[in-house]
Amino acid sequence: MRAPTSLLLTALLCACATTPTAQGPSEQELAAFLLYPMFDVLDCTQQGFIEAAEVDEHLAFLFTPLDRDRSMALTPNEYVLAKTPEDRVRQELIFARADSNGDRRLTVAEYRLRLIDLIDAADDNGDGEVTRSELASGSAAGRGG
Repeated sequence: MRAPTSLLLTALLCACATTPTAQGPSEQELAAFLLYPMFDVLDCTQQGFIEAAEVDEHLAFLFTPLDRDRSMALTPNEYVLAKTPEDRVRQELIFARADSNGDRRLTVAEYRLRLIDLIDAADDNGDGEVTRSELASGSAAGRGG
């Protein structure tokens, strides 16, 4: 099942209502911020959870619309699309942590690894499956509860 491109763009622009802490958002907060809006895309089998293995199945669908210049790498201008300052900070932090070689470009491989890392960070109980409630708890952690 393929979701429309507008769903993907909405997912990338949506934000969980969290406020970064003084030292910045935690990995769980970033996971909730990025993954909650794209949950339905990653959970295309409608099992009620997402797994790291599902990233490969949807990677091209998630990456390609962002890669506006078709360079097979994302620049900050292509990736950081948020409208609010708080969300821009989150997207910039996700980008910076994904950019493993510091060249200010995210390759498909770097983007893939970052998604998998965030799924792992959101997996509160370590069962390899991330539910909406686990993502919600990561978001709530950023709001102090």
